[in-house]
Amino acid sequence: MSTSVATRRRATAGAVAPAVPLATVRTVGAAGAREDVYAELCAALFSGFARRDQRLKAEQYLHGLLTAQGRKSIRNIAAQIGGPAAEQSLHHFVSSSTWDWQPMRAALGRYLERNGCPQAWVVRPMPIPKAGEHSVGVDRRFDPERGQVFHGQQAFGVWFAGEELSVPVNWRLFLPDPG
Repeated sequence: MSTSVATRRRATAGAVAPAVPLATVRTVGAAGAREDVYAELCAALFSGFARRDQRLKAEQYLHGLLTAQGRKSIRNIAAQIGGPAAEQSLHHFVSSSTWDWQPMRAALGRYLERNGCPQAWVVRPMPIPKAGEHSVGVDRRFDPERGQVFHGQQAFGVWFAGEELSVPVNWRLFLPDPG
């Protein structure tokens, strides 16, 4: 039995899966092919991290983002990779680590160009509806795609688009002048 199958069986039985880099997991079949692509993507994105612990936390965070159901909060992501014990360390990785996000987004674009058969780069607005008013940039806005006014934030994104996938590779929140 492969390590990945054993880990999945423990996880479905209620046990906490070990916090190991997924690049070390042996692979079999279609699931193995996905894990191989995942390991290759992690290597491409996180190789710029100077410290091994940052690379490990980045791999865990990405795994949690891809597997957590529903809202992608630190708590839900931590539940996918190690439970409450992982929550604080992931929070510190995301909120106060010293890594720069720009080289990672550039590495994602290069990875997709090499491996994803790009057909187009798409730039488009991204309306982000919000219920409250305490997030930065929240205002009443018009969404031309839906033809509706909504309460929320406005962002702009660049997507890599191919025949089989569409992936956001860069985005920025639009903040109007306060004056």
